[in-house]
Amino acid sequence: MSVKKISTILALSLTLSLTAATAAVVDRSSDTIKLSYESSEAFEYDAANGWWWYKQEVEDKNGKKHKIKERMSTKEKLKHENQSKLIKAISAQTKVIKKQSKDMEIVKERLEYAYPNITPIYSKDRNGKKCLTNSSEECFVFPLQAEAQHVPVLAGWLSDPSPTNSKKWLRWEAKYFNHLQKISLGNRFAFLNGGPSAYPTDTTFVYNDNLSLPMSERVKKTRETNIIDSLKDKLGIIIFLGGNTLLEESLSAYKKVYQLTESPWKDMNITVVVPSEKMKKFITDKVKNIHVKKTQKFWDNHKILVKPEAFKHFNVIITPSIISTYKTDKINEKNENQIIWQNVSVGTTGVEKIRGGIMKFLVYNDIIQPGEMATAINAASQQKNMETNDATVREDKIYEDTNSFNIK
Repeated sequence: MSVKKISTILALSLTLSLTAATAAVVDRSSDTIKLSYESSEAFEYDAANGWWWYKQEVEDKNGKKHKIKERMSTKEKLKHENQSKLIKAISAQTKVIKKQSKDMEIVKERLEYAYPNITPIYSKDRNGKKCLTNSSEECFVFPLQAEAQHVPVLAGWLSDPSPTNSKKWLRWEAKYFNHLQKISLGNRFAFLNGGPSAYPTDTTFVYNDNLSLPMSERVKKTRETNIIDSLKDKLGIIIFLGGNTLLEESLSAYKKVYQLTESPWKDMNITVVVPSEKMKKFITDKVKNIHVKKTQKFWDNHKILVKPEAFKHFNVIITPSIISTYKTDKINEKNENQIIWQNVSVGTTGVEKIRGGIMKFLVYNDIIQPGEMATAINAASQQKNMETNDATVREDKIYEDTNSFNIK
């Protein structure tokens, strides 16, 4: 078999493989032959003569099938097979490149949309001379940010605030604000119609429009108090004092701790920690001069512990600071319940701040779900004639990167 014939067959095979990706028409001699990718090729051994017959079926432009039959030696057959493997690899790579090319076109299109080249590199100054954009006052072109590039009407108005462009922008802006209003109204109606099922989160939405009657805040306070009271065996409070006595005295911190003798704090484990014996004596002397029955009750029931190392462990910088602790059901390596904690109040001992901080602490660690504080549930919990389930408490998603600390 001649070299010319082998080259012709290999050329046809290469074109056949690439046809799948390019759908090309192949010119061969004087005839135009359309190769079918599905057409089969095969070798048949002629034992009598000791050579191979290469067979392949092709289809011309009129759909008429033709058979190619060429004689090959064993060496020529091996060469053809190696070339066929290479052709298949090239064909596969061509498909990959074609797909990547299409993907890059999509990426390019999106990038051009997200970051169009609106501000030109070169402009013309007032005299019509070419200049580098924004290189001087004479070559000023308003620089457009990405937001403006996405909104042509905004870009047009910023670049040329003519009466016509300003009117176009105002009409677009009005449409935008009207649409935002519809979004807001849609949320409001969805909440009013669905309540907790539509918005299962901690919300201060009210069902009436009387701003002088903040019912949602009152019922939220009651609900939070009840939840904290139900967890009094697991929750604890550490009050840090003695670091900023001037601030503490201005806040009447030593006196106002009496509020922690009421629900839900009255049965909770509360500890007072100071940095030194000097600060302990200072606060003790101050407490003796406070003639408030509830305040005296608090200080009679709670000892002042000197724990300077605790200030460092909890990173207490300003006092008063309130740390909330929570005793989980998980057992640590010391065979003790794992305790997690969080600083819930800095610079005040107000119970409103402490209560809110503890609730955020519980929600943050997934102990209480935000939906438990929906306004409808809060309101129902205040009425004796309505049954309200207690808050579901779970500890399966608690953040465990807080170290427990022995305050005893």
